[in-house]
Amino acid sequence: MGNRMVNEMAAKSLLRVGLPLVTIFAGVAAMLILSHMREEAGRHGLQDSGALVEVVEAVAQDYRVTIRATGVVRARRWVQIAPQVAGRVVWVAPGFVEGGRFRKGEKLIQIERKDYLIALKDAEAKLSRALQELEVARNRSAVERRQWERLHPDGEEPPTSLVFYEPQFKAAEAAVEAARAAREKAALDLQRTEIKAPFDCRISAKKVDVGAYVRSGTVVAEVVGEEMAEAVVPVPPGDVMWLELPAYAEVRLLDEGGKATWKGRAVRFLPEVDPAGRLPRLLVEIPHPFPDGGRSIGLAQESFVEVLVAGKRLERVYLLPAKALRRGNAVWIAGSDGLLHVKKVELLRREEGKVVVRGLDDGDRVITTMIQGAAPGMKVREAGKGGS
Repeated sequence: MGNRMVNEMAAKSLLRVGLPLVTIFAGVAAMLILSHMREEAGRHGLQDSGALVEVVEAVAQDYRVTIRATGVVRARRWVQIAPQVAGRVVWVAPGFVEGGRFRKGEKLIQIERKDYLIALKDAEAKLSRALQELEVARNRSAVERRQWERLHPDGEEPPTSLVFYEPQFKAAEAAVEAARAAREKAALDLQRTEIKAPFDCRISAKKVDVGAYVRSGTVVAEVVGEEMAEAVVPVPPGDVMWLELPAYAEVRLLDEGGKATWKGRAVRFLPEVDPAGRLPRLLVEIPHPFPDGGRSIGLAQESFVEVLVAGKRLERVYLLPAKALRRGNAVWIAGSDGLLHVKKVELLRREEGKVVVRGLDDGDRVITTMIQGAAPGMKVREAGKGGS
């Protein structure tokens, strides 16, 4: 019994002393292991390898500035067609509908001709009578002159013009001229019963149909020219300096998702500014806005379009993603020493998604990645070069 108690007390004393010692030895072992791991990591180059960055290589190039603007299309020619004679409409062309297309000189409408045919025949008859009366007056004057010369062979002073019927002869001449004018007017009125397209056009508004009675000056249709359209686009003042007119332009119909395009030409600025934004307005000509084939629609009036105008050409500039430009017109360069360097650049122009600058060297590795707390001299490593 006594020995068992002694043994138990000894075991408890050993446990109280041994456990702390074991804990201490385990902690020391763990510290040694971690220290060994850090030394191994240092030897393999995994510590402080630098921020991982994306870069673009700077390459000098010649670049033509592009001016983007939006505006509204209008027809260069837009006229209201009205007859110069009155009458009942007896025929209209099959294509005389809104959107119908006609070539210059094609007949649109026919006004009843009967009255004008009668008027022409009457004018021709009056001209014939006037010519006969002129011939009679001419012959009578000639007869009177011969008689007077026979009765007065000595050549005494001739009598007044009344003796030779000169007033009657001149009146007959005037009557012939008036009859000729009346005949020309009647023929012209007959011709005007046919209303024709004044130029290559589309019908934008139809006002009459068969059976309608029209008077001189009554609008029967509105037409727009097909040979040329115009786009009027406001241009920000900062973009005006980049334009050299005339200039090539590309016109995109926004209602078609930008897929329908036309070639155009920016020609001049209009004298009035845009009433909404008080911006200068640029006029862009668009030849053949209604092509014969290939598209279901053309550039109708009031279409909303985007216009890309070719501006000035810049020599030896650098194009960078817009995100590469830092505060103060600076860029970050990933140097060959693996460090970040800051370089000031001259910002020439901002365009959609990019900037145009000068002040770089060919081959500069421009950082496009945003780095929190970036500073000159910090370590960086390029993606795809010994890291990921």
